[in-house]
Amino acid sequence: MNYINSFTEKDLCDLILKTRNSLYICLPLLQPEVMRAIHELKKENGNGVSINIGLDFSPETFRQGYGEIESFEINELSGYNIQNFKDNRISFILSDDTGYFLFFESRYFIPANKSTLNAVSIDPISIIRLKQHFFEIYRNETEYKDEIANSFIDETVRLKTIREEFNQESQIIKSELSKEYLQQVTNDLKSNPPLKPDYQRIVTFYTNKFQYVRFEYKGANLKSKKVDIPSRVLPIRDANFKQSLESKLNLFKNKNSEIFNELNEVNNYVKLIREKFLTPLSSRKVSLLMVSQKEEFKASLIELEKILNDLTNKGENEISNEIETTKKDVSNQLISFFSRYNEELPFFKLMANKNKDEIIKEIQLHVKKIVNNIDWPDARQLLDNFKLDAFYSDITYEDLKNKELINELIDKGLIDSAEINNLAELGKSIELKG
Repeated sequence: MNYINSFTEKDLCDLILKTRNSLYICLPLLQPEVMRAIHELKKENGNGVSINIGLDFSPETFRQGYGEIESFEINELSGYNIQNFKDNRISFILSDDTGYFLFFESRYFIPANKSTLNAVSIDPISIIRLKQHFFEIYRNETEYKDEIANSFIDETVRLKTIREEFNQESQIIKSELSKEYLQQVTNDLKSNPPLKPDYQRIVTFYTNKFQYVRFEYKGANLKSKKVDIPSRVLPIRDANFKQSLESKLNLFKNKNSEIFNELNEVNNYVKLIREKFLTPLSSRKVSLLMVSQKEEFKASLIELEKILNDLTNKGENEISNEIETTKKDVSNQLISFFSRYNEELPFFKLMANKNKDEIIKEIQLHVKKIVNNIDWPDARQLLDNFKLDAFYSDITYEDLKNKELINELIDKGLIDSAEINNLAELGKSIELKG
């Protein structure tokens, strides 16, 4: 066992899973993967392994990035000896006879997989003392002294390896702090200043409370859908006729049909979702969502998407019928027009010697050609134009420097007096942008 070691989150989990008799772990909080490793250890060994956990279980510790509240289920924790140590930052793991002091930082600063020198081996005597100081496992002074005495023997045996340890190459990477390197770091920090922990905490608080959402719902305006007839297809200048034809170009005339009733229900549901979950922000052209309501909001969107899919699948035939009805209306309107004003139209001069029935037949063929050259929409394509999207983004440090946004949050009652004071403190230290 190396005296100085490097622990990633995976290394810590592996050591936990190797425990066979007793585990003592003391950290500000336990990250989800570490908590899962402890649950797995319990599952594999039952009551054969003693699991003892020490935490600083408080809202502030969670806000500092040491863990996630979702990792802690009361039913799962009941099988462990868990102690809450207020404001404790002495961290260690004792797995059977192996122990390490742990120098873990907040996840805000060090990612789980980054390899850093962050563990120091604990000698047998200190292992006994840590167990007693933090978890009071010994029943009386005699038992405690006996364990200390036995640990002296273990430590004496361990001292025989000192020469070997002395000759080992150090794991600590060292270099002289030169003027050049000092200047390099200074320049880097000037171009990209670090976010102070207090500021990070405030940003994290608001990120955990709010999220920006850009909610898009499109394709529900079928009622106003019209057919466009280009002038090249219908080169008629008669203003009265064009005005009378205008009403026939509406694709959907039966506004009380089942599909439009269902579309109205969808539009009402969209409105309800917006009103219930989203607060529009004029300063950001997005809406604000309470993170506590995010899962309910996402569930509503899933339900809405299901409704739209069902509507799309069963509405194609009805919309196709509406389109065919519009085609017939336009055709009848054109036939009526050409029948009344045929002497004014150039192509009828070619049929001067034809009788009435022949002329009507020619009009019908001409109208059919016009109607077929119109770019009619496809029913399935119209339904596929339904679009439902939600894009999420977090509040940033730059946002909290913006007076306009902060004032809007205050005006809409989204932050209370205590939070206003937090932002005021932040504002004393940073330049607010208006």
